[in-house]
Amino acid sequence: MKARRAREQDKTRLAALVYLSRTLNDLTLPIQIAEEWIRPADLPGFVEQVEKRARALAGLIDDYLKKHSVVLEQDDDRGTAWILKCQLDGVHKNLNFLNRIGRGGAKKDAGKSNPQIAREVIRTVLAGSAPDFAAEAEEVRRAIAGCGSAPDFAAEAEELRKLRAGELDPRDSKRPQP
Repeated sequence: MKARRAREQDKTRLAALVYLSRTLNDLTLPIQIAEEWIRPADLPGFVEQVEKRARALAGLIDDYLKKHSVVLEQDDDRGTAWILKCQLDGVHKNLNFLNRIGRGGAKKDAGKSNPQIAREVIRTVLAGSAPDFAAEAEEVRRAIAGCGSAPDFAAEAEELRKLRAGELDPRDSKRPQP
């Protein structure tokens, strides 16, 4: 009877991980549209609390991976380990973005809505004064190089270069509009 109960507990644990993962996925939309359902005065506190919990959860997962990463290192095709690394890199990149906007962007963007901030970023890109993401693009290119046929964005890169150099007017784009 104990062996049967142990198997049932193992199945319950796996199901618990599935439901926890689904729970976290289902929280993304309420977080993304928080501006619409939280009073503006309460929004900074909400963001701070969600960020604190997200950092704690990311730290918890990082700690467990450091302690128990032997199983991932033994993965034959390294697919799971690679995907997990990419996912966690994305988590840490987004947490770093939170650090950046928390310091410099807070005063500059105070009182602006997200669409206003987005329009300003788009204007800076069109004006050519946007940050250069060439290093990140190269890193992504190297990461997907071994994944079969990677998309070629050479034409898009050339169009962006011309746009930044002022050789192309965004209103005269010859590309078909959706």
